[in-house]
Amino acid sequence: MPGRCSKVLNDKRASNMQAHKKINIAIIYHFFPHYRAPVLKALSQSTKYNYIFWGDTAPFSGIESFRGDNVVKINKIKMRSRGKSISIHGWYKAIFHKNPKIIIVLGNPNIIATWLVAIYSIAFGKHVLFWSHGWLKKEPKWKAWLRCTYFSLSSGVLVYGTRAIELARQEGFDANKVFPIYNSLDWDSSEAYFEKLTDDDVESVRKELDIAAGRRLLICTARLTELCRFDLLLDAMELLERQGLNLSLILVGDGPSGENLKKLAHEKKLDVRFLGAIYDEHKLSRLIFSSEITVSPGKIGLTAMHSLSYGTPVISHDNLDLQMPEVEVIQTGHNGALFAYNDGVDLANAIRSVLDWPVSRTDIRRICRQSLIGRYTPDAQVERIESTVDAILAGKP
Repeated sequence: MPGRCSKVLNDKRASNMQAHKKINIAIIYHFFPHYRAPVLKALSQSTKYNYIFWGDTAPFSGIESFRGDNVVKINKIKMRSRGKSISIHGWYKAIFHKNPKIIIVLGNPNIIATWLVAIYSIAFGKHVLFWSHGWLKKEPKWKAWLRCTYFSLSSGVLVYGTRAIELARQEGFDANKVFPIYNSLDWDSSEAYFEKLTDDDVESVRKELDIAAGRRLLICTARLTELCRFDLLLDAMELLERQGLNLSLILVGDGPSGENLKKLAHEKKLDVRFLGAIYDEHKLSRLIFSSEITVSPGKIGLTAMHSLSYGTPVISHDNLDLQMPEVEVIQTGHNGALFAYNDGVDLANAIRSVLDWPVSRTDIRRICRQSLIGRYTPDAQVERIESTVDAILAGKP
């Protein structure tokens, strides 16, 4: 009798262990950009699912890769690029390794391997989720059809903003299969830096850069390219200077437009500081915190969240077809402004409007940071990813 009771107890324990065993989920990318590290770490600490990451660890297009650490292991697969063409080799390993129930794969229809991942995964009874920008603008019919055909292979599409839902619906795609998970940077790190920053840092930065008293300080952290339209920002600054508003601009980054912008700033007699590329987060935190506005005249993506995390409002243009999904975080009159696309006069008006807000700098910083919480942090991203996974496994979508 005791032996029989012991067997029943052991069987029950084994059953309970099986019930609490985490479901495996594979995440396949060509490579994980370094700024994905925080959300990957947050996923790896999930109490519900066991995430297995697959990607190359080589840098790509000038972006450093996240190679893994003591929290996150990146299982190596090989990426190759030739011009705009990208191929992924060894992707099939991820489908069978530890028998994942769900495959989350980079959603880029231009990468043939991602089609194969989806098709093979479905053939072996696994759910597929594409992690993607999804739909950014209205497209020609053939391209829209191809995109919808591609995403229809999945059980759902994880996208960076809500606008993708309506765009998908307009193309005839089932909008119930589009799940906004937004985007994120290292919120914990920026919070730690932010809490140590004070008005003394503002004074120190201005002194280090020799910025005269009374000058209002603008910033942008981005590569200096034609697409960023910094020429438009210089036009707006010139107009505001004529109106008696003294401005200084910090440009953090390098790029092919650097020399032309320096020449243009000199011709317009504008105070523009070209600091080059800076990767030290402590230095960046002090510069952004000390600036009154981040101005990105071209499209804006993660720069918006980077700025808001240090309490600095953001300005960019309003042509959503030529924007990144992260532009959705900007709320005019609240944490920044959107100006009329390609309109230097309206950009100047937007800059003056934000500088004239009748709110203390302390309150502006609080409002800006608050606008990220609940959507644009790694924990918020993980919560949205896992609620989607829960629904897929429950057969709800």
